[in-house]
Amino acid sequence: MKLKLQLGIYILTAMPLVAGCATGGNQLQNAVYTTHRHVANLEQNLQGSVQQLNQTAAGLLARVDANDQALRSVAGKLEENRAKLDTLEQRLDALIRTYSRQQQRPLPAPGSPTGQSEVEISDQDFVVEDPDGAVRR
Repeated sequence: MKLKLQLGIYILTAMPLVAGCATGGNQLQNAVYTTHRHVANLEQNLQGSVQQLNQTAAGLLARVDANDQALRSVAGKLEENRAKLDTLEQRLDALIRTYSRQQQRPLPAPGSPTGQSEVEISDQDFVVEDPDGAVRR
């Protein structure tokens, strides 16, 4: 549309010049007509490309929105899992303290890994029941 407006301005500007020149007027009209035809062809040819670009951009925006939503969901789950892990860590520390008190063993140092070297657990401390009810030690 902008191009048509500019073309119209050029034509209106060139009209007084054409009126004074009888021989060159036909060439100018042909040039204006040819230019107009080229602009119309370009406009027609570009409409399909512009529509395709608009559809592609809309599709990409939808995918970006979906990815943002998925990212927010994953970040929320990560925070939930982090909180659960902190709770499990606290419960495990409490369990180790309770077990150490019951066994009258010293507590491991805070922040140290609590492997078998610090708290020894023997197979005799646990009772395992099979689903059929058999007890194993």
